[in-house]
Amino acid sequence: KPRPAASAPRASVVMQRVESEARRTRPPTPDVADTPEHARSAAAAFRAHVRSTALKWTLSECVLPVTVDAFFGHFLADGCGFPLVEYHKRQGDLDIAATPWQASDHAGEHDREVRFRRILGGIGRPPSARTTKVQRCRAFGRHGLVLHGVYSMEDIPYRDCFTIQDRWVVEPADDRGASIKIRFELDIKWSKSTIFKRKIESSSKSDLEDFYKGYAKDTAQFLKTAGREPKETAKAA
Repeated sequence: KPRPAASAPRASVVMQRVESEARRTRPPTPDVADTPEHARSAAAAFRAHVRSTALKWTLSECVLPVTVDAFFGHFLADGCGFPLVEYHKRQGDLDIAATPWQASDHAGEHDREVRFRRILGGIGRPPSARTTKVQRCRAFGRHGLVLHGVYSMEDIPYRDCFTIQDRWVVEPADDRGASIKIRFELDIKWSKSTIFKRKIESSSKSDLEDFYKGYAKDTAQFLKTAGREPKETAKAA
């Protein structure tokens, strides 16, 4: 006879194992076998991707004393030491959640979704806005990574008129690769016209510039206490 009482705990254990492995998934780095030919190819692919996906404004730049791979392990990987959701909490955002990285339909790219309620306030602005940020990470091993983001916002006027896009370009800051430079870029894509276009662009640029500068400061502070290498780096998928 079937024994449902015994199968339920067993299924629960299996699901726990699956979820544990999912939390360790990260965008793969292509430097597992880094031959000179492969290194040149990966570096060229990174430069071509950066050129072809550039956004309109560069809002901020920073330098951090870590490698490209260690930056991902510290700040972007599932289960990392200082995840983006933690920084959103420090910013005063509410209802924050992020999905694990999942392989996208494009080779070498992984996607995730970050949801939060952004506190706004101010004259002519709602008190808060529900926000969904879809991120896509393209990793090029030690040569760099590019993090693309698309924001959609609820509860704000003219939200159907525009979409906010950002891009983080992470690359070695020197020939040794011991430090990285991060460039934070922004663009606003308009689908409808509005007389408040300049105001929306100005406030969006100001808000996100402050966000990026604060992020750079907090990540630098985290590295002072955590060290340059993550305590546990997730394996390449």
